[in-house]
Amino acid sequence: MVNGTIKGWGALVVLVPILTATAAQAANPLHWVRLLETRRCERCNLAEADLRQAFLRQAHLSGANLRGADLNGADLQNAFLLGADLRGADLRNANLDGANLMGARLDNARLHAAVMGDRTLIAPRWRLVRDLVTDGVGDRDLRQADLQGANLDGVDLRGVDLTEANLAGATLEAALLSDSTLAQANLAEASLFLSDLRRAQVSQANLSQASLRAADGRRSDFSDTDLSQADLALAYLDQASLNHSDLSRANLSRAELTGADLRQSNLTDANLFVANLHNAQLEGANLQGTRLEGAELSGANLSLADLQSSHLAGVRLQDADLSGVNLRRRDLHGADLSGTNLSQSDLSGANLAGANLAGANLEGTNLSRANLQGANLEGASLQGADLQGANLQQTNLLGANLAMTQLQRANFTRANLYGTNLQRITVLNTNFCEAIMPDGRIHACP
Repeated sequence: MVNGTIKGWGALVVLVPILTATAAQAANPLHWVRLLETRRCERCNLAEADLRQAFLRQAHLSGANLRGADLNGADLQNAFLLGADLRGADLRNANLDGANLMGARLDNARLHAAVMGDRTLIAPRWRLVRDLVTDGVGDRDLRQADLQGANLDGVDLRGVDLTEANLAGATLEAALLSDSTLAQANLAEASLFLSDLRRAQVSQANLSQASLRAADGRRSDFSDTDLSQADLALAYLDQASLNHSDLSRANLSRAELTGADLRQSNLTDANLFVANLHNAQLEGANLQGTRLEGAELSGANLSLADLQSSHLAGVRLQDADLSGVNLRRRDLHGADLSGTNLSQSDLSGANLAGANLAGANLEGTNLSRANLQGANLEGASLQGADLQGANLQQTNLLGANLAMTQLQRANFTRANLYGTNLQRITVLNTNFCEAIMPDGRIHACP
């Protein structure tokens, strides 16, 4: 028996130096010795071990920790791997004919070209994964398929119907999923890094805590989808539909969302740092606590959106629609709001010092106690706005429309009001000291 064992395990003897050099920190060397001498290593710690091309026929490895082990091309015929931990293991080209893997954990294991005969005892899920990564989808019906924890990296799933499939924790990195259907699928904690999801139907799916970093989801349908805490940094989501989706605490930093539909979406505490939301639809979206520093929102529609406690430093809002938005006491100093629609919005107490509001629509807007010192309001329409107690020192209001505005206690010191419409304004203790009036004269100081 000893001679036969040594001969049968000759390939492993060569691997011992490799263990010492690369895997000793994870695998237990004493367990290696036991494996070599007895062919039995139940519950052994062989994590991350290098077992490429190893002869492991009829080995007893039930309950063993083989997490992350390299078993590429290994001979595991008739081996006992009941309840073994093979998560993240490389089993490509391994011979598993007649092996018993019942209860084994194979999450994220690589199974391409692994040999699984009729005598191989393994959960149907893992046999399906092996078939998909080796032979492709073919005529298989993957609706409601159980692919939880499957490693499907790079698999071609274009146009495939995966409705209600369970892909929780699955790895689909660089997978081809364009034109596929993932409606109501469970993709919680799945990894779709660099995946191609163009024009995919992903409505009502669960993608909570999933990674879609740098994924291509252009023109895809993510409506009513759970993307809470998902990583969408650097993702391409131009023209994507994300309306009514839950993106709370999601990472969308530097994502491309040009023309995306985010109506009524929940973006509470989401990270949109330097994201491109040009012409995006955000009507009624919840943006409480959202990071929008440096974001591109020009031409975006944010009407009736909730921006309370959101971070807006350096945000670009040219020609955006912010009608009816609550921006009370928000810091928007230096912001570019030229051509923006802020009608009927609440900007009371807001800091707009040095902001560019040229050509903006501020009709009926509440600007009471707002700080507009040094702001540019040239050609802006403020008809019917409330400017009570506002600070407009040195503000440029050239050609602006202030008809029917409430200007009680407002400070226009040294402001430029040349050509401004001041018809039917309400003034009381209003300060026009040294201001350039509509007719060009300089107003005297008290």
